Amino acid sequence: MKLNEDEKLIRDALKSIYTPEYNFSLEGQPEKHSFRLKKGFGAVLAVGLSVIFAAAVVAAVTSFGRLTDLIGTESAELLTPVQLTSEKEGIKVEVVAVARYDNMIRAYVTISDTEGKGRVTENVRFNDKYSLTSSGGVKTPFSSEFGDAQTYGCSIEIIDYDKETQTATLQIESTTNNGFLGDNLVFSISELFINQRDYSELITPVDYGAAEETISIPFYHYDPDYEGGHYISSWGGAASNEPDVILEKYAKDNTISFLKPMRINRPIPNSRYSVISNMGIVDGRWHIQVVRDLRDEEAEMTAMARFKAPDMETLNPSMVFSMFADEAMNPVKIDDFPFQYRIEESIFDLEPETLAQYQLYVHFETYDIVEGDWRVTFPSETYDGETIERECEMDLGYSVVSKITISPLSLVLTRTRVENQGVSRFPVVVLDTGEEMVEIRSYTSGGGDGTYVDMFVLETPVDINSIEAIIIDGVRLEL
Repeated sequence: MKLNEDEKLIRDALKSIYTPEYNFSLEGQPEKHSFRLKKGFGAVLAVGLSVIFAAAVVAAVTSFGRLTDLIGTESAELLTPVQLTSEKEGIKVEVVAVARYDNMIRAYVTISDTEGKGRVTENVRFNDKYSLTSSGGVKTPFSSEFGDAQTYGCSIEIIDYDKETQTATLQIESTTNNGFLGDNLVFSISELFINQRDYSELITPVDYGAAEETISIPFYHYDPDYEGGHYISSWGGAASNEPDVILEKYAKDNTISFLKPMRINRPIPNSRYSVISNMGIVDGRWHIQVVRDLRDEEAEMTAMARFKAPDMETLNPSMVFSMFADEAMNPVKIDDFPFQYRIEESIFDLEPETLAQYQLYVHFETYDIVEGDWRVTFPSETYDGETIERECEMDLGYSVVSKITISPLSLVLTRTRVENQGVSRFPVVVLDTGEEMVEIRSYTSGGGDGTYVDMFVLETPVDINSIEAIIIDGVRLEL
């Protein structure tokens, strides 16, 4: 039978449809059954089926086509169309396309409010109630107290929002330092955080005197061989996120000084779950501590202390440390569930006389929650195209890089810590394509027994053949 162009399009598209419960192939020969149709009915049926199939093809092409228009052909060429959905509570989640590599997954997902209730906006949040991983989980290359948590990370970003259809397009990335297991991938969301409300509440009076009592909390996140368990769950600020800088500026004998919790217990206006726990000068720096009750943590996000001048100039803390506490307000290790409270310690480097010229505000956000269990499982194949693998011995001073692996979307370093170097910095990596430097999008690292595996995700796809060199903390390796 000779096929016209429309019929070819329909047949080719139907070949690519994946239906786990009713998978079929147009290439096989069906069993022959003899029956007779009324005159004219066959033509009507053929036309009807053509319309149905054509509609299916258009629908199938549309979501991936829109994504291609959004991210560009170069990026879309690295993706495999998926176009499978999960719909609950009037919210539809569609996995549009995915790219899978040994150490990373990048997926594009749309989420829309099919009932038009305005629940999906450009401010919809997911917090930690989502995941993108493989059906077999991830490999754990190092034996450590963190297990998978040390070697797996996932991020989500809204890259586009359509107000007319109330549809957000998401880019989700999962990284692991030693590979994903299983043939299928699974994307899931358990809760949506909607109707964001921002608060910035003035705090008065402010005590700029010396703190009456402090507690010392161990800080060993720079040392993968430390087996004592970690208390500080996160840190960051305007100063630096590098552990060696933190040790130099904020630590004494590998400990961070926190204010004694709940010395004040001052309510924050409009906050149902957070209070000012303490404030005062510690080691020449002014600290303020906020404690948040975690029994309904999803409804309210972490409070951040800031100073504002009359001209609205804002002073952010130079460093913020976080840890968890039990019901008696005793600090607990991050592996010791359940937690009762979260403690946020904000540190300002300015003199109290300078801070007194400003007003203290605490900023926080509240949300409404839509509960569901949106889950899409789909087959995927690991990228088997061209990569660069290079054994080397790049001495960075604090570490020696022994292997470099580069794919179009990622770069992986394997390195060992130099003996007698107690602090290992995060390496700064640049890819040189001759004409431009390739931007690094995100970074994760895991390690144990003095060995590190660093995973860098590239902002945009890179042509493997165009890479001339890699520069790591100023040390250049020609490729």
